[in-house]
Parts: sequence; C-alpha cells; structure tokens
Amino acid sequence: DGQHAALVLVDNSVGEEPAPSGKYSMTAALRKDRAGTLHRFVRAMFRTPQPEDYYARIEQAALKMPLEAGIQLLSWTWPRSAWRDALYATGKPVLYVVSAQYAAQAANVSRRRPDIRVEVFPDAGHALFVDQAERFNALLEGFVQPLAVGAR
Repeated sequence: DGQHAALVLVDNSVGEEPAPSGKYSMTAALRKDRAGTLHRFVRAMFRTPQPEDYYARIEQAALKMPLEAGIQLLSWTWPRSAWRDALYATGKPVLYVVSAQYAAQAANVSRRRPDIRVEVFPDAGHALFVDQAERFNALLEGFVQPLAVGAR
C-alpha cells in the first residue's frame, strides 16, 4: 500500500512460534482486581526502576479506559497465524524489536524472512524504549532515516 513506508513492531507476539505462555489470563485478572492488576503490570513493564509518580501516571491513564474496552483490546478474534501471515505478506521494510520474552519468535522471523530487521533487547523489559531509550531511539532513527531520504 502506498500509505505506509514501513512497519515497526515493538515487543509483541507476531504469531510465530513459540506461542506465548497461556497460563496467565490478563482479562480474568483485570475483572477480579483491575487496580491491583494494573499496579503490578505497570511495574513489571520496566527492567529499570522508574519514579513512583511515573508509574502512577501510567496507571491513572490506563484506568481512564473503560474496563470492557480494555478487555476487547486483549481479546483477539483472529488465530495467531493471521498475525504471522500478515507479517510475512508485507513487502514493506519491517523492524521487529523485542525483549527476551519474544527472542525465540524473533529468531524464527529472522530465519523465515532475513530481510526483516530483528533486534533483541535482552536486558530490557516490555517498555524497552524506556529501559534502553538511547539504543531504541538510535535504532529507530537508523531504520526510518533511509526511508525518509528515499521518499524525497
């Protein structure tokens, strides 16, 4: 499509193997104790400790979304393979940046599509763009800069 020059995916499952562990149900936890679940989740996103007010602002922002709307965002109606098929079908440049939790998926993406740029941040949490902001920003800039030059 002519509207997008590239695709950047940050620390998410792309439907590749191995599948994420299905033992924990975020939706069930949110229904049971939304505030407590968000409190724990927000802190777990970071490997580098952040100020308490930073965590609190993220929690408060998350609590603004109605519970059922948040549950809908977590409830995919497509099989995992749909995400993988869409990733491999794109002809656009792709940058797939992940923490250690998706390193095995990233390795499989690299094997199947060596043209997809894969970067693993083994010492970062889910919010790797905060934990290792300098590295992430340099990586992103290096990825988009040639695209911007080519678009001129």
